[in-house]
Amino acid sequence: MNAIKAIAVLCPGINCQPKPGLLTAATVADVQFDPPLPEGFQPPTQEEVEAEIARQATAAARITVERLYFMLEVEDQPGLADAIEALLDGLAQSGNRKPRIYWRDAKVFESDHELVLQLGTHPSVGLTVDGIRELFEEAYRKQLAGAA
Repeated sequence: MNAIKAIAVLCPGINCQPKPGLLTAATVADVQFDPPLPEGFQPPTQEEVEAEIARQATAAARITVERLYFMLEVEDQPGLADAIEALLDGLAQSGNRKPRIYWRDAKVFESDHELVLQLGTHPSVGLTVDGIRELFEEAYRKQLAGAA
C-alpha cells in the first residue's frame, strides 16, 4: 500500500501523485499535491498515513466473489473449489440450504465470516483460520493490482 491510496481516503477530493522521478509514493514526503488546494489545506501527517495504510490492510479480509472464485478455481488452490462445492452439496442434502444460498448470492466474502470459517476449516477443505486469512490477503492484493 502506498501513501497515495491512503491520502485519497484521508483527503477526499485532493489530487496528488508521486513527486517527479518517483514511480510510487511510500511516504508523505514522496507526494506532490496538485493545485488547486483549498485554502488552509494541511496534508496528513506520516502517522495519519501509516494508520490509514494499516486500516486498509485489515480490509484485506474482504474480497469480491469473483476474485475468490478465481483464486479457488484457477490459481494455486487445486481441489479447494471442488472440496467446498462438495461440502455445500452435502449440507444442502442434509436440509441446510443457507450456506449454498450465501455462497451463490454473496457479493463479497469476508475471511472472518462464520460461513467462510465453517467451510474453510472443515476437515474436507483443510484450511486453518490463518490459512483462510492468507488466502484472502493474497486475493485482496491481486484485486487491488487489477488482476483477473
